[in-house]
Amino acid sequence: MTTTAMDIGQKELPAGWKWVKLGDVSESIRGVTFKSQDSSKEPQGGYVACITTSAVQTKPDWSTARYIPVNAVRKNQQMLQYGDILVSTANSKALVGKSCMVDELPFDCAFGAFVTVIRPSIGIEHLWLANYLITDAARGFFYKKSSATTNISNLKTTDLLNLQIPLPPLEEQKRIAGILNKAEEIKKLREEADKKTEELIPAIFHEMVGSRIKKGEELPDGWKWVKLGDVCEVNPRRPSALNVAEDKPTTFVPMTCVDENSRGISRLENRPFTEVAKGYTYFEENDVIYAKITPCMENGKCTIATNLLNEFAFGSTEFHVIRDSERINNNFIYQIFRQEKIRRKA
Repeated sequence: MTTTAMDIGQKELPAGWKWVKLGDVSESIRGVTFKSQDSSKEPQGGYVACITTSAVQTKPDWSTARYIPVNAVRKNQQMLQYGDILVSTANSKALVGKSCMVDELPFDCAFGAFVTVIRPSIGIEHLWLANYLITDAARGFFYKKSSATTNISNLKTTDLLNLQIPLPPLEEQKRIAGILNKAEEIKKLREEADKKTEELIPAIFHEMVGSRIKKGEELPDGWKWVKLGDVCEVNPRRPSALNVAEDKPTTFVPMTCVDENSRGISRLENRPFTEVAKGYTYFEENDVIYAKITPCMENGKCTIATNLLNEFAFGSTEFHVIRDSERINNNFIYQIFRQEKIRRKA
């Protein structure tokens, strides 16, 4: 069924485009229901991989897969296919409706009950559809339609399929999808280049700084030995009052989101403030966060926190937080902690 712009209060579309419901151009498939005690962290005979809502990130996080009995998969449709779109339909209010596309299948894999798969119809470009589902318009629709509960919000399948989508002609879909594919290729090349650069920088830093000085030796002019705590704040206290609404989206950073090999946070999660305000580590924009547990510390899990909603965030309790001052720069602190010598002593 198609609708017009007047029907849903949207702007007029380009010639040849039309408004359609998601359910008109795709089918929805409910995930597999299984008991937690029946699943396994390791593969075994008679079991198949299964991902749950925690795997729905920018791309599917295959490392979160568990293994469930094959007979728990009641329908062939519940096995993932290339081009499927995973939608988290049971999650926190801020994350419900989050989605990503299956652009590779490293192994045969099913999906759990808190995930709904959107499988585009023939003649619909899956990349076009996947990209629309992550727009502010789509996410706002899902947020509005999801149920409001303390911990878990649910998005009904009927509401999901009622999402209005601007659908261009197939040739235009292909043209746009082609542009998106090229952009994705460029992004991958950039990520590879950034990783190689990040591996090189500690070596350059060591050559410029670390190899030139040893404790007890004379330092270059203007240099001096100091304790870290004398020039920056280590694990600064959280402000006594954060004037934030309970349901306001707030950045959350699990330990798994800090990469060992490249600078930056691989994934920023947004959760309601009330979910993260207690029991987690508080930090602010441009703070250095550094793992304080084995083996994450030795592996180099360290980054500068940037792009945080409202310029603050919460994260794993296993982070140290280092805040710079007028006497020391956060990038310099970061490079110190990236040194292999420092990590070995840790």
